[in-house]
Order: sequence, then structure tokens, then C-alpha cells
Amino acid sequence: MAALPARIGIRESRHAVCLHTLTEEEVLGGKRFPDAIANGTYRVDIHYPDRPGLVFRYLDGTEEHVIPGQPTRRGRWRPEGGGCPPFYQVPYASLVPRGARNVLVAGRLVDADRGAFGAVRVMINCNQMGQAAGTAAWLALRDGAGVADVSPEELRATLRKQGAIVF
Repeated sequence: MAALPARIGIRESRHAVCLHTLTEEEVLGGKRFPDAIANGTYRVDIHYPDRPGLVFRYLDGTEEHVIPGQPTRRGRWRPEGGGCPPFYQVPYASLVPRGARNVLVAGRLVDADRGAFGAVRVMINCNQMGQAAGTAAWLALRDGAGVADVSPEELRATLRKQGAIVF
């Protein structure tokens, strides 16, 4: 019963193939993107499809291995003394499917590897992606342009005017 919550739902299904695939390394390294439309701090959590348990990796370099019925193992995935980013970013390019003119994705369809998806799949990031996708669609429609041609600077400025926190 203790392992059931980690196995019961479909956590991840399909992802679009976009202009950029967000990686776990980029998330945990706090990579900054010039077209960033979302910021997050949620840990990377990786659920194993072939065995019980999960791993939590934090921006501060620590990690936890949790297996039902066993003590949690704590350690580090990043050596002590390295810089720790305060947040990660999601780039607009991870919402723009390759070759798309009038389609954007957000939420579970974002182009991210398994580790990055384990962080950006949470509601706050999904809300940010949805707001950015809707705003970008409006900008593309207004300008008669494709979604890949939306100016990241204008998108970010418009999001700021809407009250979004964009660094």
C-alpha cells in the first residue's frame, strides 16, 4: 500500500518535440535563458517506472532516495562548496513545437527530459507556461506571424505588464 501512490497515476505521457528540450542538468544548474517565461524552485523528483521508490534532487545539491519500507537515504548530487542557483527557468522555445506555425504547448506537453519534467510539471510552472502560451498566441495572431517568430523580448515585456514575475 505504501508504494501505491507512486504507481497509481500516469505521471508522464507524451511530450512535444519543440525548439528546445529542457534538461535536468539545465534545471539543476539554474541555466538562464534569454526567452525564459517561467521560474521555479520545485525539486526534481524522479519516479522509477520499473521499481519502487523515487529520488528527489534539490537546487542546493542535496538528494534523497525514498523507497517504501526503507529508511530514506540522504546525500549529495553536487559536491559541497559549489554554487547553488536560487531558481531555474523554462524557456519559451520548450513550448514551440518544431515546424509549428499556430500551435503551442504547455504543462504536461512541454519539451523536457524526464528529470526536468520532474520539476517543471508542478502547478505554478504549468500556470506560468499557460499564461506565456496564451500571450504568445495573441502576439502571433496580432502580428500575423508564426508562434516561432514571436519576439521573446516582447513576450517577456507583455508578461511583465500582466504581473508575471519574469527575470
